[in-house]
Amino acid sequence: MNTRKYLTNAFWGLVLLFFLACKQTGAYSDIAADFESYLNHISGQEISGQNEIYLVLPMDICPSCLEKIKGLLEAQSFRGDPSVYLVMSSKTKKEANFFLNDALRGKYNIIYDKRFEVVNTSFYKNSMVYFFKYEEGRLSQFFYFNLAENFDRFAQQLGGR
Repeated sequence: MNTRKYLTNAFWGLVLLFFLACKQTGAYSDIAADFESYLNHISGQEISGQNEIYLVLPMDICPSCLEKIKGLLEAQSFRGDPSVYLVMSSKTKKEANFFLNDALRGKYNIIYDKRFEVVNTSFYKNSMVYFFKYEEGRLSQFFYFNLAENFDRFAQQLGGR
């Protein structure tokens, strides 16, 4: 009788895990769909199916945080990698260009969100950078980045693509 109870509990445990995994996967695919729609809306660009990294940089981040992020981006050793995109989200292109310099323009592909439309997405949270990594055309990693919590993870993912 104990074996039957054990098997019943194990079965329901597996069913619960399955539903939790499906729910998490569903949320992840919702974020991917929302990001891809946002990207297409602001630039007409679609995910190419290759390995790509997108960093969405809202210009509402604190100035010292922006400078630290700029330093990290400038310090990366790769040059001209066509698979790394900076999505500059600001109210004007002038505001985004103030952040960019020649070193960043030479290393990264730049996409402008000139109307700060990132606020209309489901993934937007105030004052955070968004990291999207696509492998074989599918979203493989997504996380919010802020300096206090996951700077090392951000630097590792950007450098160790």
